[in-house]
Amino acid sequence: MTAAFIVAAVALLALAIDTGRLYAAQARLQSAANLATLDAARAISACGIGEPDDRQAAAEAAVDSSLSRNFGTDSDKVTSTTDLGVRITEADLYGFRSTEQLSADSARVTLSRPPPKRLLGALEDEPVELSATAAAISQPTASISAGSTLLDIGGVDGTDGLLSALLGGPVGLDVASYKGLAESDITIADLIDVDARIASLDELLETELSLPAALDLLAGALNTTTGGVDDVAAEALGTLADVADPNRKVVFGDVLNIETGLENTLDALPINAADLLTGLAQAANTGSPISLRSRIDLGGIAKVAAEINIIEPRQIDVGRAGQDENGNFRTVASTGQANIQLNIEVLGALPEELGGALITLPVFIKAASAEARLKDIICAGPSKPFSPENEHTVELETDTAVATIGIGEFENIDRIDPEPADEVTLVNAVVAQVVTDSLTVNLGSAGCVDYGTENIVFDGPFPPESGAERRTDRVGVPLTDALNCGLTRLSSQLFEPGTLEVRVLGACIPILCQVTSSLLAPVVGTVITLLRPVLDLLGTALLDPLFRLLGLSVGTADVSVNGVVANNPRLFCTSRETCGLAGASQND
Repeated sequence: MTAAFIVAAVALLALAIDTGRLYAAQARLQSAANLATLDAARAISACGIGEPDDRQAAAEAAVDSSLSRNFGTDSDKVTSTTDLGVRITEADLYGFRSTEQLSADSARVTLSRPPPKRLLGALEDEPVELSATAAAISQPTASISAGSTLLDIGGVDGTDGLLSALLGGPVGLDVASYKGLAESDITIADLIDVDARIASLDELLETELSLPAALDLLAGALNTTTGGVDDVAAEALGTLADVADPNRKVVFGDVLNIETGLENTLDALPINAADLLTGLAQAANTGSPISLRSRIDLGGIAKVAAEINIIEPRQIDVGRAGQDENGNFRTVASTGQANIQLNIEVLGALPEELGGALITLPVFIKAASAEARLKDIICAGPSKPFSPENEHTVELETDTAVATIGIGEFENIDRIDPEPADEVTLVNAVVAQVVTDSLTVNLGSAGCVDYGTENIVFDGPFPPESGAERRTDRVGVPLTDALNCGLTRLSSQLFEPGTLEVRVLGACIPILCQVTSSLLAPVVGTVITLLRPVLDLLGTALLDPLFRLLGLSVGTADVSVNGVVANNPRLFCTSRETCGLAGASQND
């Protein structure tokens, strides 16, 4: 009896010890799976200097290295399976779905190993392997923009003139209001929280709003923070909403490119209020040419009427670095694309023999988009291979914009790629005309700009510290230089002998027409004298501020990084069973 009791007691003690060892082994395996999947997610992320060429191999190598650190010589007893994919949400639970490795932002690791041997081997059942699964996500993301980052004060009849045309109502803001807009930021989460009708990112990007409603939404988002420039900017946006045309419609998705699956970062990625304002105003007029309400004074020597057709509004992007499975960059910001027609009336009368007629000079511009692509995010931390170690570094790949400038009038400015009429009439008097063929200068072919790709590196903090200006970098030549160079080339063509022709109107015998043409020939010199200072001023005094206000680009690109979220990889559960969260919702 005593011997049997001792045997039973020993067996129970061995069972208790075996059970403890089994739980300890399982806990150790789960911990190893957690660490391995964090390392795998870190290895495939764009949080280093470039993504690995073979992300699957990089993830598996990271898992093997992690197992070696955690199990030492026993690591060969552990088998691992590494899957790449994306995190999904189903019924308030996080799940994992396998995808092509280039589009993956998550890793799932399953480890298995034999259980520890029992103390009483005679009682050992058929061996069952221990198994542990973990999944982690790494989503370093950034908000980037391209185009002018500050609203110019003054310039083209004041900023008010252009905004009046874009909004469809009279605008009258002071300098402090424009400064407040330029210095204020909004997050996507702020926009979603303002209106109860917009409860998700998809609804924000897909809901059509009137332009006043969209501006009210911006004002409401700024009102979530109080004090300083945000209050001034919110009041300015409210004023603009009051005068905006309610018949003009806009969809935020036309201006904001936000990669899906980034909902958890939306409260940490700021977007400049002025950028959003100009983008929405452009989007509300896309495909519908607008005219400035009043003619622009050009240095007291000419008056300019402007018609603008916005083909594509500027676009701000929020997303991850690198490329997807198709080789396309995930996050791309761009400047606007527009066609512009200027009709310049020169304020200088021609000789009496031409009845004191005025010179009119039509100038057209076709401006394509410049792009900024989010190439890399190198995360802050002790493993960062260069300084500053305590700040993130972002690399953008940029392309400057293609542009054409010419003398002539678009036959149909509504078209995406309109062509000018063949002939231009500069002077239309009773007895004669001064005409020329339309002239065109491609700024690249003319040597004014060097189109191409260039990389720019930004160091944090993102956003800048309080009181500091947001950093904007420029690639290519300065905008003013590019425009003035193109206008100089255009002037050379226009003023070349024989380009301008005097054409006598009405019926006359050939000999009299020749005599009349000879008598009027000096008019060409007068036309040139009056036109030359106009073309000299056009770039600096009119086109440069107009392009900046529209966020357009010519042979240059102004790019900036608004904010970065690059936290360490985070564990999430693939199911209640595998993560041990039965009966509870799963989250980060």
